[in-house]
Amino acid sequence: MGQQPPARMLIRSYADMTLRYGQVERAAFDGDPLDAFIFKTLFSANCRHLPYASAESRLLALTGPPAAAAMAERRALLRPVSIHAVSQSLNLPYETVRARTRAMMERGQVERVRGGLLAVAALQAEGPLAEAMLATHAIILDSFRALKALGFDVSAHGLPAQVAEPPPPGLVVRIVADMSNRYAELLSPTFGGILPLTIWGGAMRANVRDLMADPETAWRYACQDEPPPDHLRKPISVRALSAELGLPFETTRRHVAAMIDRGWLAAVPGQGVITPVSALGADSLGHTNLQLPGLYARMFCDLARAGFDLGAL
Repeated sequence: MGQQPPARMLIRSYADMTLRYGQVERAAFDGDPLDAFIFKTLFSANCRHLPYASAESRLLALTGPPAAAAMAERRALLRPVSIHAVSQSLNLPYETVRARTRAMMERGQVERVRGGLLAVAALQAEGPLAEAMLATHAIILDSFRALKALGFDVSAHGLPAQVAEPPPPGLVVRIVADMSNRYAELLSPTFGGILPLTIWGGAMRANVRDLMADPETAWRYACQDEPPPDHLRKPISVRALSAELGLPFETTRRHVAAMIDRGWLAAVPGQGVITPVSALGADSLGHTNLQLPGLYARMFCDLARAGFDLGAL
């Protein structure tokens, strides 16, 4: 394993986790992953001022139908955020975010108030968004357990639970989503936006999916300077990739073609595409990848401070 942190192991885990819960999140938006990205980023920004271990964060994450007064109290905890801030965070055009959030307002998912937008539908205790939140929580726990099964010491990267009561599922999801947003903000400029990053991440995940099941192989290629060689990567077709990500085929094909031209993806004739070692060794990608272990350590500490028992996974 050497002295380096297992950055690549965490990247594979991160990609698998976020793409899996992305599938259930987009189901709450009629299968549209871009709407799901925008809404999640908006809600994260609405809550950013609230410490994870605070009573306010727990109140915001409660499940079960709240009384009208409690719903008003939870809504009052949100702070508005501008369309410009969301577009910058996701590296998306302002007009795209404006049009998407306008449609969400028409559906009652987002409200415009003085100072910006509120993702009010995230406070609903039932319906598609509540179901997606609970499913996302289950995927997160499964991902942590899979890391533990590989021999990654999850509990060593956090602290003993510092609150007697476990955090509600919504708070766990918020903490993990915030970590994911930080990493995506760092990485998306390399690929020119959240959509090409998602497509590239989906290809990478498919290429090395089998490595996640074998501890010996996973640790052999765990560090940043030890990427799995190209011959171990299982190609994925553009059609299969678009289906996995819930993106239109032509959108996926266009971004894949551009990334092949740039060297971020390589075509394997008759089989599909892979994320080649030549791209994985790029300085811009490597610098960002090496920040992921620190983001994970911070996330585990935040979870522990909020009452999550890492040792009980």
